[in-house]
Amino acid sequence: MGNEGMTIREASAGDFEVLVAAGLGAMNWGGEAKFTLEQFLGTPKLSHYIEGWPREDDFGVIAEADGIPTGAAWCRSFPATGAGESALR
Repeated sequence: MGNEGMTIREASAGDFEVLVAAGLGAMNWGGEAKFTLEQFLGTPKLSHYIEGWPREDDFGVIAEADGIPTGAAWCRSFPATGAGESALR
């Protein structure tokens, strides 16, 4: 199986749902559902990584296989007072 149908493209404003799915998947990476969609979006320490996507300095990519999103990576800057706060403490 090759990568013939695989593409990487720039993430856009229309990819919010893809980023939400990727973020929720990252929070539940072990296969055990620790967070529901409502908890993920309703927890500011988590949702601030995607809410309002895209902001002026945000950037990201979407991986697609035959036009279907299969992965995402994105970057967003935060002030020192709000970056990387753990919701799992």
